[in-house]
Amino acid sequence: IESEKGRDQIVTALIGPTGVGKSTIVNHLLKVKVERNLDTGGICVADGEVEIAKIGEHLTESQTYLTEIYGRDGIDYLFADCGGYFDTHKA
Repeated sequence: IESEKGRDQIVTALIGPTGVGKSTIVNHLLKVKVERNLDTGGICVADGEVEIAKIGEHLTESQTYLTEIYGRDGIDYLFADCGGYFDTHKA
C-alpha cells in the first residue's frame, strides 16, 4: 500500500468478504464505541462518538470501495480497511 500515512509504520490490513465487519473492527480497534442499532439490527457508532471508518448499513452492500488507512492520535497502530471480496460496488 502506497501512502505517506503508513510510510514508516506497520499497517495491519483487514480483508474479507463484504459485510463481515472490517470497518466496524477498525472503529473498535481505534477506541470508537460501537453498538447494535435496535431499529435495524446492524452495528453503528454509539451516540457522541465519531465514526472513523464508514460502517455499512447492510450486510450485502459494500460501503468501502478503496483501501483506506486509518489511525488515531494516541494510538500507535494503523489499520487498512479494504473493500470486501465480491464487492457489491459497480464500477
